[in-house]
Amino acid sequence: MHPTLRQRALRWLNTAALGAALALPLAAQAAPVQIDFFFDLDGSAATGCHTVAAGQAINGFERQVRIAFDDASLAVTQAQSAECSGGALQAPAPFATSGWAVAPDPQDAQQLILTGTLPAALFPSAPQGVMLTSTVSGNVLSVLGGSLGGLLGSGSPGGVQPVPTLGGTAWLLLALGLAALAWRGRQGMHMNGRINGPGMGGSAPLGLLGAIALGALGLGAPPPAHAGSAVIAQPPGTAAAPGQIVRAEFTQTAPGAGVQVRITVRKTGAASPAKLPHTGITGQQCYRAGSNDLVACDSPEAIALSGAEKQDGMRRHINAMSYAHVPKPGGGHYDKTECVKDNTTGLIWEGKLNQSGHLRHYANRYTNLDNNQPGDASAYVAAVNAQGLCGFNDWRLPTVRELQSLVDYSKSFAGPTIDSQWFINSTNGWFWTGSIFAEDVSYMWTVDFFYGRVGSFSSGSRVRQNYVRLVRRTS
Repeated sequence: MHPTLRQRALRWLNTAALGAALALPLAAQAAPVQIDFFFDLDGSAATGCHTVAAGQAINGFERQVRIAFDDASLAVTQAQSAECSGGALQAPAPFATSGWAVAPDPQDAQQLILTGTLPAALFPSAPQGVMLTSTVSGNVLSVLGGSLGGLLGSGSPGGVQPVPTLGGTAWLLLALGLAALAWRGRQGMHMNGRINGPGMGGSAPLGLLGAIALGALGLGAPPPAHAGSAVIAQPPGTAAAPGQIVRAEFTQTAPGAGVQVRITVRKTGAASPAKLPHTGITGQQCYRAGSNDLVACDSPEAIALSGAEKQDGMRRHINAMSYAHVPKPGGGHYDKTECVKDNTTGLIWEGKLNQSGHLRHYANRYTNLDNNQPGDASAYVAAVNAQGLCGFNDWRLPTVRELQSLVDYSKSFAGPTIDSQWFINSTNGWFWTGSIFAEDVSYMWTVDFFYGRVGSFSSGSRVRQNYVRLVRRTS
């Protein structure tokens, strides 16, 4: 690289690294929360679609619904539904978010309540059960499921027969009829003391009126509205964790009506690494006054420009980038092509193989439509979890903050801007994250390991094919 271009590049890297150090903690104040509903419509776990969330199998669902909101602004950002057909989840279709809202729980300041109505068109048959997951920036935080047998579905309200009630006209007919029957009964007394029954003979009009009165019992006002409901909650005594679904309530006011939903979820807080790693700028990459030349960070020229501990290279000892092997339970450790631990953040990262045709080949690229279809990142996550990479089945897409923490800004352009001694078989280019771009949910945040940039519009269209590196958080 031409010296001037290299100087400009490193200046940009210093600036970008400083911006990252400042921006990442601020970004952690807001977290997108994603609630997924997996509805079982036929009562069979063998049919329908299947997936895995946080290591737990979700079997036999015919409908997936997703509602996403921001737990800082309390804005509902996404509402979509996908149907399972032929054992495969189809492309999701959006529906209106206008009827959905998020508000603080008046009973618990650490909880939020999501309310709204799922359209009746989503349920061609009565939902029999549901599994719910809460996901924060790609990290599944809780799984909760149960029966929905109390809902009304599209038939009669749970087999309960309405009790007839009487309107004003029916009451008048009944009163007249009973009076007629009583009068006729008195006339039926025989002189010899024998009681004749108040039969219809001898007074057909009155008998008919009595019959009408009795029939009025079935001609009353419409039966009162019935509501079917179901409640699914965490077991008593369960400690509520950030992002966990605490309680889910489902109500249907009439057969064939939409399903009203009320979800209580624990606030997430900052779902980001506990520590922010250093940017990777070295002790030889500081600027000096009056020049673009890079000098030693402990030199008088560098200190004269910024003061001590003010440039990134001067702070390289604080949360320095550091990695390690992941130990195996029975002794030894996993290979770097399988997984690598970040000693600073505690995150465990997926390794890559240089083996064409392998599931985890470094050059494989995916869309990010979250439709569990072949070639999509969601299907890749499910496949890696099914294999139990490094003994774990809770791998996921990283958040944008997590993935950017791997960028080594000391690397020159063309990269890959990552520690290649630990992350072997790495490539430069755009990598997917699980962070939704709030202004347009058809885009996701991405991180570029060519320059170390973070992007969305140019690189984050969900139909675009980008690279993937999965992550998991240690307990």
